[in-house]
Amino acid sequence: MPLFDGLTLGELVLLIGGALFFVALLAVFLRKSFTNKSVKGLLAFFAVPIVMMGFPTISSFKISQEGVEIDNQTTALQNNPNDEASRKALETNVVELKKRSFSNPQTLAKLARAEYALGQEQEAKNDVAQALKSDPSLQPAVELKTKIELADKISALNAAAESPAATPEVKQQLGTAVAQASQYKFANPKALQSLQKATKILKPEQVAQAPKN
Repeated sequence: MPLFDGLTLGELVLLIGGALFFVALLAVFLRKSFTNKSVKGLLAFFAVPIVMMGFPTISSFKISQEGVEIDNQTTALQNNPNDEASRKALETNVVELKKRSFSNPQTLAKLARAEYALGQEQEAKNDVAQALKSDPSLQPAVELKTKIELADKISALNAAAESPAATPEVKQQLGTAVAQASQYKFANPKALQSLQKATKILKPEQVAQAPKN
């Protein structure tokens, strides 16, 4: 991710101010050095811009680590959707990360993936759309978009299949969608309910014989 993506306005001000202060001190330091004037009084001042630039740099590193942690927690939750402790931990970290603003598509895709796993569907759709707008070929975002659309399709087909006017074609489409969904791991509560409902509607052989993409 870009080095300073996600930093707050205050952190960016500190970073830029520190850099400008450092350049100004360096210019004075060099001028005094070339004119054989004492520079001892300037040395202590260099600590100020270093601290000013160091704080946002540490924050940037922390944000990067949080992104990796959220990605790992999302994978763990998808592997065990019933683990409420994992779900709560992921939710807490997502809340913290969402306090910042991001433009990097990879970070947005990680955040969207976590949001969808938690059931925050609209937020996930917004973030994955923004990620794909920046990078249409970003694989994690493309995969998540496909996954979300597939879950929505299954939900709609469930309703159609339960209708008195349901046709065999509807159930066939549902079987195909369920087979496609088997290629993914879901932690989203609504998607899991839709999949469970679909398996009850379909006969076992319909799900098993549905073609996979």
